[in-house]
Amino acid sequence: MSTSPLTPKIEKSTIVYSGYYDVRVDILSLPNIDPISYTTLLAAEEAAVVIAETEEGLLVINKEYRHPSGLWLYGLPGGRVDRGELPLMTAQRELREETGFEAASWQHIGTAFPMPAVCGQKIHYYLAKGARLISSTQKEPLELITTLLMEKEQLLADIHQGTPTDGVLLAGLTFRSLHP
Repeated sequence: MSTSPLTPKIEKSTIVYSGYYDVRVDILSLPNIDPISYTTLLAAEEAAVVIAETEEGLLVINKEYRHPSGLWLYGLPGGRVDRGELPLMTAQRELREETGFEAASWQHIGTAFPMPAVCGQKIHYYLAKGARLISSTQKEPLELITTLLMEKEQLLADIHQGTPTDGVLLAGLTFRSLHP
């Protein structure tokens, strides 16, 4: 990573909470200003999500309870990249575990930083075509997920009408639109 004169210098860094996610407070300095405290959420460095499409062109969408929002949100299957795992492997594993689907073909369609103001996590987006149900799900205890098969037009109409939606899904739809 390159630095410039405007890149803050980290004077001190402290983990103030350690759990599923860690929270770090950095003391940053820039020329001509007093040091500033900056809080960062330390999530997994990388994650992978999947836009899966069936042979019939239906999208495999999760409707998942997300506790911080207190809402059931439309989202995409996905999760954090485990140590030693490639993002593609994560995407394939998460699709199978959360939905019971596997896909015939896979393509990396983009990478984004979803919350760069509070977290440095990078998300890899994959398009999975030819998805088909092959097994039951293997969700973690707090993965409260219902899998939906939706036409793209219906998903977009629901989003337009205000159905609560995870921002990761919105980025995924944008990346999908760039790969016809």
